[in-house]
Amino acid sequence: LKFLVSGGEKGSVSLIDNRLTYQTFTTASGNDRVSVRVEDGRGGIASQILDIEIQAPQLSAPAFRLVAPSGWAGAVGGTGLIAGSAGYQNITVLAGALSFDASFNRGGDVVNFQAAANQFRAERQGSALRLVGSDGLSATLPVGASPSFLNFEDGVRGLKFSGGAIRLGAQIVATGSASVSASPDMSLPSTLSDPNAVARVSLLGGSLAQGAAHITLSGRALLYGTPGADVVALAKDRPADLVFDASFNRGGDTIILSGEAQSYDAQRAGSSVKLTKGDQSLTIPVGTAGLTLRFADGDRSLAFDGNAFKIGGQSIEATKASLLPYATQVSLDVGTTEQSVALSGAGGSVLFEDDASRDSFVVITNFARGDLIRVTGAKADQYSFSSRDLDRDGVADDLAISYADPISGAVNDIEILNILSPTSFVQDYSSAITAVGFNFMSFG
Repeated sequence: LKFLVSGGEKGSVSLIDNRLTYQTFTTASGNDRVSVRVEDGRGGIASQILDIEIQAPQLSAPAFRLVAPSGWAGAVGGTGLIAGSAGYQNITVLAGALSFDASFNRGGDVVNFQAAANQFRAERQGSALRLVGSDGLSATLPVGASPSFLNFEDGVRGLKFSGGAIRLGAQIVATGSASVSASPDMSLPSTLSDPNAVARVSLLGGSLAQGAAHITLSGRALLYGTPGADVVALAKDRPADLVFDASFNRGGDTIILSGEAQSYDAQRAGSSVKLTKGDQSLTIPVGTAGLTLRFADGDRSLAFDGNAFKIGGQSIEATKASLLPYATQVSLDVGTTEQSVALSGAGGSVLFEDDASRDSFVVITNFARGDLIRVTGAKADQYSFSSRDLDRDGVADDLAISYADPISGAVNDIEILNILSPTSFVQDYSSAITAVGFNFMSFG
């Protein structure tokens, strides 16, 4: 059989091994039509018209704006805008949807991608190039007569406007999306980055999926937060010197780090705490409400408790010292419906492990800042939270946490006694954190 396709004004149509693929153009919406014709070689012909409804793309609002001065080098991930300068920048694209401003059409900048060029599709959007990776990453770059350098894992391609067309290497980029097929055609420039260049990042807020960040970042940068709960991730295994502005001492923010807590050193610097690990440094202002430091081995709060700066239950002094591992690790996967097991937080530095697929019937006392319940196998919105008088002392200052695993049938019934104000209102994970006063529970 011989298959022939035609049509498709709002998307590209391909037929490979008798498999029809229709890919909409990025900004397309409305309706489109594709015609398919089949011939059997003996005079038999059949045809079919495919009517396609295209929903307008739902564009996410930017979560940040980064202004990079001349000579800045760093890595960026998230949904946001990157503004450059008249000089040279060297930027690595990590993930998300990133848009570069018009300064990048002057040419000479380097944009690095963490995959081979053939893992991307390219299309022209006005005077800009949009690249979309197989992992969902997208980057929109303005194009000028002088080339920019797009550095893929398999080599460098020049990006410029020449001969009336946008060209990525020798490939002409059209309005329809097409795989990048150009071979490497350039070498990286010899321009050096400025180690003293500091980017300025304005966070813009917005909702996030569980575990996501408003921005992932490396390089030298000053970050300006919002009145809301900001989430910033440190790019893994990349040099960084991040300084957070005073908005972060309001509490409620989260900073995600790639290593375990004990791999970091901490020291007090004025009204801030400085965390260091190799060539990574973070300077974070401290307040009484506290923010969350999300290490690979669990969350710890950073706060001033009225007497000392503390990360979890550890006091941070002016002399640099390594963060301590949790003093004790305790499994919550104990107890039965007939008999709950009594456990103690001992006033801090206890890591309680909860496997959501196994039964947990526990009552915890002496739970305090520095203790953490780490849940695996479930998400925060699957757990239920409420405030009650569980110990029957006449005061509703206890926290009830429950979850039923839909696969294993396991029941998690966790009670934390005397942890809340009697006037606290608790109905979910977010309100429970507010009522407790620190991030006492993590999910992953």
